[in-house]
Amino acid sequence: MSELLAFDEFYSKYRRYISVSTLQLQRELDRQHNEMPEMLRNEILQAVKAEKKRLHSAAAQKRTRTALWRELMHPLNMELRTVVTMARYVSKAYKVPERTKAVLAYRGVLEKLKRLMQKYQDQHATTPIRLARDKNVPNDGAHWTDWIPVHIRAEVSEMFEAIPKNYKAKVKIPFERREASMVYGQKRRKLSKLVEQELNAAYKDLANEPQEFNNADHHAYIARLELAKKAVIALSEDDYIPNTWQALFKNGSV
Repeated sequence: MSELLAFDEFYSKYRRYISVSTLQLQRELDRQHNEMPEMLRNEILQAVKAEKKRLHSAAAQKRTRTALWRELMHPLNMELRTVVTMARYVSKAYKVPERTKAVLAYRGVLEKLKRLMQKYQDQHATTPIRLARDKNVPNDGAHWTDWIPVHIRAEVSEMFEAIPKNYKAKVKIPFERREASMVYGQKRRKLSKLVEQELNAAYKDLANEPQEFNNADHHAYIARLELAKKAVIALSEDDYIPNTWQALFKNGSV
């Protein structure tokens, strides 16, 4: 963009063009051919196109990041609602100090994490997985429990374990790695499909081009895929489901 159409000038004079179609803008600029040099008209047209593309990309990026944070926070919000309900009655209905202490501590941890994640979501600066990698969060931060430091999980878990065993009410298990069944099923099917596709392609390469693929490395690759296939089948709802089959070997699923 030349000095004729500096950034500030564009926004002060031509911002209204963002809301009109390219065809409408072209017609309006053509009507101003007597008042505006052709070079400037072309610059305005190109600048508006570029700004529309940037805004569209930014909006799409914002929607994607918001959706990813919401997906991550959904099971956290479900757990927090359960614990908040427990906290309302724990000190009144049940005279068990250990239970009261554990539930209130757990609620505090969940509320703090929710505030933190909500801040990240509102900033629209990055995705959960990128931030998790920057902060060395286990499992790429795939589940909300990954974001709780180990020592805090241990402290709260010890509080729940300290609740008297003869206490009749059901004891809450904190930091359970559970997701909504729909989300769990989607992730598992996606991972299973990835493994099947790569495995089928590997066998196809071996059958069609044996001279190139009938070697130890390719057979080892197939063996790893077969192990990954079995590992996906063995996954339970409490297990971490990675985005790639290679990660199954990193987190001990294989």
